[in-house]
Amino acid sequence: RELGEQRDAGLVLLGLGLAHGAAGDPAAARTAFGTALERFDATDDLPAMAGAHCDWAIFEERHGDPVRARELYAAGAALWGAQQLTRYEAWGNVGLAAVLARLGDADGAASVRDRARAALVTTGDPLGIAQLDAQRVLSERKATRT
Repeated sequence: RELGEQRDAGLVLLGLGLAHGAAGDPAAARTAFGTALERFDATDDLPAMAGAHCDWAIFEERHGDPVRARELYAAGAALWGAQQLTRYEAWGNVGLAAVLARLGDADGAASVRDRARAALVTTGDPLGIAQLDAQRVLSERKATRT
């Protein structure tokens, strides 16, 4: 029962974080995300923690902190990987690869993208594969322009 209540509260806080972000209050959004993670951590709810890291990463990516987004995506993907949730880990790595590319780490992005693609092929996720292929093409175009 406690796990369900803590998860529900954490999910509400994640939604609140997104709402604060959309309303232009990034400080309140970050507080809500942090509190959500505390709720999930208190009950050792690893799947929810992983998702919260990646949701927060999306927020940070869109609100100008790609370094923090990189850390959050990496943490989320690692949590899913530790639970052998391969498809979710791969999607966390899809986000991580995009952030690495934006940060100028082409080799790191390619490495993460390759791992994610292999996992998505194994799990049969054509949408994820297409997104990674699009990322690769964009990265290659950017590299030829510089």
